[in-house]
Amino acid sequence: MRVVSKFGGSSLADAESILRVAHIVEGDPQRQYIVVSAPGKKKQGVEPFVCADILECQNNDPRIGGSPEHGVSKGVMDGGTHKITDLLIQSFESGTIDPKIVTRFVGIAKDLQILDKVDVDGLIADISSSIKKKDRAHTVSRGEYFSAKVLACVLGYKFVDAADLLVFENHATTQSKQSKSDDPAGVPSKLLLQDSLDKIAKIQTKCVIPGFYGKDLLGNTVLLERGGSDTTGALVAVGVRADLYENWTDVSGVYDKNPNVHKDAKHIRYLTYSQMVALSESGATVLCPSSIQPVEQLDIPINIRNTFDTQSPGSIISNPLNPAFAKYI
Repeated sequence: MRVVSKFGGSSLADAESILRVAHIVEGDPQRQYIVVSAPGKKKQGVEPFVCADILECQNNDPRIGGSPEHGVSKGVMDGGTHKITDLLIQSFESGTIDPKIVTRFVGIAKDLQILDKVDVDGLIADISSSIKKKDRAHTVSRGEYFSAKVLACVLGYKFVDAADLLVFENHATTQSKQSKSDDPAGVPSKLLLQDSLDKIAKIQTKCVIPGFYGKDLLGNTVLLERGGSDTTGALVAVGVRADLYENWTDVSGVYDKNPNVHKDAKHIRYLTYSQMVALSESGATVLCPSSIQPVEQLDIPINIRNTFDTQSPGSIISNPLNPAFAKYI
């Protein structure tokens, strides 16, 4: 069984959250293809992640550089008050990189004790350079790039750049000029679907892939729509012919209304693809609408899961006529 697992921004907000994600991935060897968003805001009101397995990982795993005297530093409990994507947009518009980005990237790498394995200085230089070149899309994409580099290092998985997978037509109007747009994707660019799927199909190893971006035929960075990491995950699921597409977020599946706002929100355990599209179009934000159609065409079930409550089975989105759907009921 092949499983593609996508993790959202709150799941990657800080070192503690990233260790949760690593624990989830390593808990099932079928989770071979991991897609990530940029570090988001840290979820509040969550019990610190402490268990025997992860403490052993922190203390003894050479991938994290731990030692018996030190687990994760206090820094994992700090930061995570801003979405990195928002800070990158603000940095582009102001013309200089926000120091909070540097602090966050360095803090995460130091807390995971992989600062010597992840070239944070090089990434910061890359962001500064793209700001000077007025390359908005490349600037904004660096949050996902950082998340993927870090998680690949922690897991010992291969890093596969989305720029080498998702292929777009060349822009008639460049995204770099869309500095005032609320949508970081700027001007839409057509995805060359079959070319992208052919590249994804060639992946033969466990890997971590940054979501949200690709490149056009001239080598320019191109962004998907807001929430596009969901779509990247769906395209990877289609390309590798996955049996299941997991989408890990900070809520336990799909609800009839926002559970973070409405205490009486009702959990929906099973939905069809069309029901999920309707909910998304009416304002539900748990899943990007454009991520549904690719997996629906191959009847790949989507499982919405909660990174911070792994005991919850979440919500299943599928075609009820698909025999694979029955085993989730």
